Amino acid sequence: MVPGRTRRPYSTTACPPTPRQDSQGHFVDLAAQADAASVPLLRPQSVNSSDTVVALKELDPDYLLIANFQQILCEPVLVVPRRAVVNFHPGPLPRYAGLAPFFWMARNGERDAGVNALITMPGIDDGPILAQRPVALTATEAVGEIRDRLFAESATCCMR
Repeated sequence: MVPGRTRRPYSTTACPPTPRQDSQGHFVDLAAQADAASVPLLRPQSVNSSDTVVALKELDPDYLLIANFQQILCEPVLVVPRRAVVNFHPGPLPRYAGLAPFFWMARNGERDAGVNALITMPGIDDGPILAQRPVALTATEAVGEIRDRLFAESATCCMR
């Protein structure tokens, strides 16, 4: 814990991507949602920069939770939380590890998808799996439809 600071039962910090539209045309702006909930916001150019690592350490987290995060976390970030960095991955592992698994599932006409919560390790999507949830597809969904379904399902991995 940071000296002189009382530990809160929990805290949250958002590090959202650039605002974008989902497949239904809804504008998704996590920064606005974080601001409305009085959640501190970090939007670093590089999550592995020394300034970002210092800012994360100052938060004194038990966990860092990441989802759809398109940067590889290096050792200085991975050791910041007391317990773990947990990644919510929108695709069945290990078959669809890596970036944009929903694109590859649409391209391959998949019928079996899934979401995972896993401990983040130095490799890409290769840490121990904490929770998995299967998701059935029809093999006809577009990339955005699969992405939106899997992102929504990922939240259920956090609820268990």
